[in-house]
Amino acid sequence: MSVRSIFHLLLFLVSISVFGQVDSLYISPFEKPYGVSVYSSREFLSMSYVNSKGEDKSFEPNKPISLGVKFAWNNSSISYSYGLPFMRSGSMGKSKFIDFKYNYYASQIVFDAYFQQYKGFSMANTEGGYDVYDDLSIRLYGISMDYVFNSKKFSMAAAYDHKERQLLSAGSWLLGGSFFYTKLNNVPLIDEELVNYDKRVISMGPRIGYGYNLVARKNLLIAATFSLGVDGALEKELSTSRTRFRVNPQAQLRFSANYQYRDWMFGITSLYHTLLMGTNKKYYVELRNTNIQFLVTKRFTLVNPPVILRHDFKDVFHRNR
Repeated sequence: MSVRSIFHLLLFLVSISVFGQVDSLYISPFEKPYGVSVYSSREFLSMSYVNSKGEDKSFEPNKPISLGVKFAWNNSSISYSYGLPFMRSGSMGKSKFIDFKYNYYASQIVFDAYFQQYKGFSMANTEGGYDVYDDLSIRLYGISMDYVFNSKKFSMAAAYDHKERQLLSAGSWLLGGSFFYTKLNNVPLIDEELVNYDKRVISMGPRIGYGYNLVARKNLLIAATFSLGVDGALEKELSTSRTRFRVNPQAQLRFSANYQYRDWMFGITSLYHTLLMGTNKKYYVELRNTNIQFLVTKRFTLVNPPVILRHDFKDVFHRNR
């Protein structure tokens, strides 16, 4: 399949999602189309060695908590966040990173994109401090997409992007797939079983999941979504050029709880994604993407909104139909 064919397929799927019908008894738009949010978040990419007892040795970057602001209109939003330097640990070394993640929640399609480059990690030691590995680098690039079967009654956007409201409890099966490119360099030799672990991995495969939005009270929404997939992975050891094919599992968990009071919304949202990178006699190795966000949102209306705020993603498809 050519790149043009893939683009047209994605465009078709998103356009279907944009024009999907919903049951107004279960899902409704906000009365006020604009929102300003202030949020704090903790998000990072880490790598762990896990043994048969469930004990893990985890490499984590020295990445501080971020504060940010987000502006939303209709079905679109833009945000900016800044890491707080004084929140960095003084004993975990220095980390350099480019971390871009994009999550798009339409009615029938959920799309995630990853562009992550990290260098400089540390591992907690038995003395209460950290062992620092300045040269360890991890690169992860990928996309994933899920189809929401019960999109008429179940809204991922209400739970995780706060674009609309879930009025009654509902759930849905999800079906999708993912593609990832991963590269590990200068992996430290912390165990004799982990030699030649610098590698490049290309993986792709299907996944299935289920999500449920619980409207506990009129203004309280608690949501969770879990997906499990199986990837075919082509793995190349960088030091020996040895290539092998593996079948690796992956999993993703989303959780959200938010309370709506008049024009205010208070909430917590988390996203956890784990991607296995192979096994040996003692360990299996996984990459973990962790994102936890606390936010407060104020919704409002504008009497004479500027032209740019009168349009969003849906209008692009409407003009092209």
